[in-house]
Amino acid sequence: MILHSSTTLDNCSIFAGDDAALDAMRAASDGFEHGYMAVHEVLGLTDQVLERSMSSVRRALILAAGVASEIERVLLSDDYAEPRGLVPALHVVTGQLILKDPTQPPPPNLASVEFDYPRPAPKATETPEGQVNIDFPATLTALQLPTNVAVQITGTGLRAAHMTPTGQPRVDSIRGNASPPRGSAAE
Repeated sequence: MILHSSTTLDNCSIFAGDDAALDAMRAASDGFEHGYMAVHEVLGLTDQVLERSMSSVRRALILAAGVASEIERVLLSDDYAEPRGLVPALHVVTGQLILKDPTQPPPPNLASVEFDYPRPAPKATETPEGQVNIDFPATLTALQLPTNVAVQITGTGLRAAHMTPTGQPRVDSIRGNASPPRGSAAE
C-alpha cells in the first residue's frame, strides 16, 4: 500500500487534511512493507489514528461510489459514524485445569477438553446508589474432561473493541418524575 499526501480517489481527498493520520499510516505502511519495523512498532504508530484513518477511507469510498445523494446522506450520517470493531465481541471464560488427585500424573489427552458456553444474555440491575450494573450470567458445561481433571473457573467477561449501547433497555422500575420508555415493563 502506497500512501501519498495527494492520494485521491476520483478527486476526493482520502485523508481530507488529516496530516497526522496520513503521516502515521504512511510510516507504518512503509515500515511494515519494507520490513524495518516489528509488528508492535507498526501497531504503536497506528493505534491513535487507525479509527480516524479508516473513517476517512470509508467516507472517500462512499463519496467516490456515485450513489444517490439520499443514500450518501444516510451512509455518512452520525448513525453510521462509529466504525465496527475489528474484532467482534467475545464472551470469555478464564480459569485453570487442575488435577483432582495431584499425586497422579496428568493425563496424556488434555487436548480433549470440551465445553458448552452459550452466549450469555445481559442482565441489568440498579444499585441503591442509582447506578446500573450489567452482568452476563453464564452457564459453562464441561462436555468432555479427561480423567482426574477438574476445571477451576476464575472469571467470565466480555472482550470487545468497541461497544455502543443502543436501543431502549427494559425498565423494571422508575424513580422520581421520569417516564418509562414506550413499551417498557414499567409503562
